[in-house]
Amino acid sequence: MAKLVFETCARGSFEYTCFMYDLKLIQESSAQIRANVGANICHYGQPIQSSREGVWHEIRGKTLLLVFDDIDENRHADLLQEIAEGNDREGSRFIATSRNKEILDCLNGLHQYEVPVQNPHAAAELFMTHAFPGEKEPPFDLQHSGESSERMCRIATYLGSHRKVSEGEEKCRTVG
Repeated sequence: MAKLVFETCARGSFEYTCFMYDLKLIQESSAQIRANVGANICHYGQPIQSSREGVWHEIRGKTLLLVFDDIDENRHADLLQEIAEGNDREGSRFIATSRNKEILDCLNGLHQYEVPVQNPHAAAELFMTHAFPGEKEPPFDLQHSGESSERMCRIATYLGSHRKVSEGEEKCRTVG
């Protein structure tokens, strides 16, 4: 779901974007993760041709949307904080998702939106609405993947309110 929020927010609103998923699975040092983030930053959807360190100079003062999905270590939060402090452009957004509220509490000065996990019935309904419009159940061969996807509907409430913004309201909100 974080990817959907990212794709919705990224459409033309930010000069530079980067989505880093499953950071909890990356066992590299913070310096290596920072280098990977730099290598994954795009300029209006296109990869940047700068060196890994040159990219940080290139994006300074530009609007940046950076999403760290599913962080579970303080060093991930520290890295996001470091990048956010180094990018002083108004309108930039730095989003982190985590199942561990204590890690998100480490992010100084950033707004947090706590989104409860949906109940199984609401998650199944949301999944069917988007994955198989007009159907009551997914095709038999996809039922197992549908069940596992339903459990991942963690920010659906946020998405629902995000899609209904009125004219003049912010299109993206920081998710702690």
